[in-house]
Amino acid sequence: MKKFFVFIICLNIWLPAGVDARTVSLPLKDFMAVDNIRLSGIEANTQRFELKLPIPERWKVHEARLTFGYSNSSALIKDRSKLTFVFDGFVLAQNSLDPLVYKKNLTVTIPPSLLGPGYHPFEIQVAQHSVESGCEDPSAPELWTSIELVDAVLELKMDLKPIPLRVSAVNDFLYDPKNIYPPEIDLVFPELTPGIMKSVALCASGIANRYEFRRTPFFNTANISRRTDTIVVGDPEFLRSQLSRFNLPDSIWENIQGPHLSLHHLPYLEQNGASKSNPKTDPGFALIIVCGRNEEEILKASTALSLLSMPLPDAPSVHLTDIQLPVLAPYRFKKGLVPGCTYTLKALGMDSFTFKGMTPIPKGIEFRLPSNAHLTPNDQAVLSLTIAYGAAMREDSVLNIQLNDKFVTGIPLRDPAGGNYRDYEVQFLMSSLKPGINRLLFAPELVPLITDQCTLIQTGNLRITLFDNSTLSLPEIDQWIEMPNLGAFLTDGFPFGRYPDMRETQICIPDKTPASFMASVNLIAMTAQKIGFPPLAASWHVDTPASEDKDLIFVSQTDTIPSSFREAAPINLTTPGPIKMPHLGRPKGNCENENNSLLSKFFHPRQNKITQVDIEDSKLVILRADPVFIQGRGACIEFQNPKDKNRSVFMLTAQNQEDMAKTGQALWDPRVQASLRGDTAFINLTDPELDTRSFRLGDNYYLGKVSPIPFMDYYANTYPVWFIGVIVVLCFSLAMLLYMLLRARNKRRLTSD
Repeated sequence: MKKFFVFIICLNIWLPAGVDARTVSLPLKDFMAVDNIRLSGIEANTQRFELKLPIPERWKVHEARLTFGYSNSSALIKDRSKLTFVFDGFVLAQNSLDPLVYKKNLTVTIPPSLLGPGYHPFEIQVAQHSVESGCEDPSAPELWTSIELVDAVLELKMDLKPIPLRVSAVNDFLYDPKNIYPPEIDLVFPELTPGIMKSVALCASGIANRYEFRRTPFFNTANISRRTDTIVVGDPEFLRSQLSRFNLPDSIWENIQGPHLSLHHLPYLEQNGASKSNPKTDPGFALIIVCGRNEEEILKASTALSLLSMPLPDAPSVHLTDIQLPVLAPYRFKKGLVPGCTYTLKALGMDSFTFKGMTPIPKGIEFRLPSNAHLTPNDQAVLSLTIAYGAAMREDSVLNIQLNDKFVTGIPLRDPAGGNYRDYEVQFLMSSLKPGINRLLFAPELVPLITDQCTLIQTGNLRITLFDNSTLSLPEIDQWIEMPNLGAFLTDGFPFGRYPDMRETQICIPDKTPASFMASVNLIAMTAQKIGFPPLAASWHVDTPASEDKDLIFVSQTDTIPSSFREAAPINLTTPGPIKMPHLGRPKGNCENENNSLLSKFFHPRQNKITQVDIEDSKLVILRADPVFIQGRGACIEFQNPKDKNRSVFMLTAQNQEDMAKTGQALWDPRVQASLRGDTAFINLTDPELDTRSFRLGDNYYLGKVSPIPFMDYYANTYPVWFIGVIVVLCFSLAMLLYMLLRARNKRRLTSD
């Protein structure tokens, strides 16, 4: 978190874009998923880790330097062992691997001609040898080099390009997921009302969705003052009060005749003042105006800004007439698959691909399942593959398939004459999947037919093609989950994001403060980013809404949350009382003495096997303390709605406005998100690392239902002998019944004759 704010400060001290460049240092691990990598063998590289440096359209990079450390084996031959750095296919650095120097640092300068907008792949290659003549083992254990990317640092000398004055720049220039560290965005709005609150939240959600997976913290100032992107939401009179002091043309707010979007360079004031004919603006930062004559028109304009696929025009401003929104079914998330459907690999983002070489770079796909998916262990998903592979490969060549980093199966490529598979079915248990993001990986291992030592090995024939008409089929999946579950909320917003537009959610700000409202904006924008769709149907309130069949989100200082909900929470944060903290955690199992009935000798109740989700048991330590909740802490709490057993309540709270603002910003930190689970989490706002502790303190409840089929499936697989016996008895009984009916009918026929 501290590094992020250092970067923001660096951005904010820049002079107007395009005038002076500034150098910033960014740890590689802060914007890329990197780890220390060990390269083994005569020839190895880091290609399989998909290292890519993102450069957004908005940046003009003058110079870049990447510094990383490496260490190598002391058995290597210096003259023949080399480390090479390759960027976008160009070799930029080459070092000898010195066996007498255990650890070294390498600084690579990347020229600006290679740093245009886009994702730039880079790799580190090593050639390692341990003998000067004769044969050498390509897999000798002394052939290794360790690349230390965790501590690598990227230095950038850059400035911001002038923003093109067209509304479409919102999509293709301003808010780009390639932006390594998106700067904070200032939201300026009038007095809080439900309509204004919803409009501001939609604007923030639209920006967060455009960044896809990057952190996007929002803050609020009463007036335009900071040199950062600013979104002003309000009516023409509010625009005039905010912009007239910058001596901007009156036409900006006077010509608004309906829902209105416009893009401008951010204005600023100088001591010498400015004239209307030549106002001072900073072309490196954007001023986005979301305006209308009333709250209904403002909401329509903010809705347009929130939609990713909105065809925004190439003009500085646009007046909107109508927006048609789709009707969304539940559990339709970004990259989400619908149970019971069949998908081609092409539909999942993987085109036909040819793997080459002995150990090709693995290739895979990602997809999501709802966080409340009840994955019955005995159900199966089916992967149907179309494959072609080359000739002259040894019969132990194989295509390995991994699911969530676990080996699932291997497809043999045993014909030396080459061959192909069409609709080759691979079945894997649904227990291999998990709610949330799943990764399916194809990793071939191809072996040449001839592999003798000191023999030229021909590898051009090592080919296998996986065609994009291969399919993945999922069975029907029940929707059932144990609650409360903060982890599910961080996965896809469940249960508040059950519908992508959050139509069954009400957000309440009882303390009516801008700090709490901005915390709720950060919370909802983060949730919308997980879902991939803005909360178009969520409702906002400054007071507790009337009891309705909806889930509730309270974002407010602790003492202002209604007492009926504070008392229903698993921990009461406002009054001295018992604090229940888990202690002595241990695995939870099923004891034989739990049920001593005669029937239990033969059958285990199904609920002990299936509905018992907890895998940990603990004792609760009860402590009475005053105060319970101290300054410098933020809390996330989820529990069952005391007024509706089928609904949930989420509370984001802190003691004061300053802590509320910090808590909302902290939710964007990946470390905080990874730590939220159970029903209660405390965020230490005074810790630079934002230490977060999660607990399960309250009672469990369940949402969803399980269909009858898993019941039969469970007993058939758990007690196969009993199940077969019951089937045999039923068949015998049916046969006897048919026999007796036929015999009675035959007797009646003979009697009548």
